[in-house]
Amino acid sequence: MNKLRLITTTFLLFAASIFSFASNMSFDESEIYSAFDEISEVSQFIETNNASYSDLEANNYSTSNIMNTAAIASSMQDEKTGPPILSAFWWGCLTGPIGIVVVAVTTDNNKEQIKKSVFGCAIPVGCSALSYALYYGLYIAAANSVY
Repeated sequence: MNKLRLITTTFLLFAASIFSFASNMSFDESEIYSAFDEISEVSQFIETNNASYSDLEANNYSTSNIMNTAAIASSMQDEKTGPPILSAFWWGCLTGPIGIVVVAVTTDNNKEQIKKSVFGCAIPVGCSALSYALYYGLYIAAANSVY
């Protein structure tokens, strides 16, 4: 489940990076190398000292990039994301019961997401049932008025 989510996210980030790179072709190579120098310095510190984020803060390695990375990593662990490509509602609405199964499998049985996909499945079914009832009701009414 998480593997599919990881592959989808990686593909979308790769596609977004290609499109953003194509729109902005100018970059400063020295800025890129300096950013990687900071990262390699921190990774060497972590490898030699088997350090955690709090150890990095204690040794004044808390640069803005490290703090942003740690914040993103902690928010990604706590955040329960939805199914890939479409929202749970649209999975249920467009694909019916199969969409409910897809949502259940890709979100690790997240009850809230499954509930959204069930509502998405129920709305088109209800609209179809209502339209058939209306059609046959009008058909019967028209047939009775003729005779």
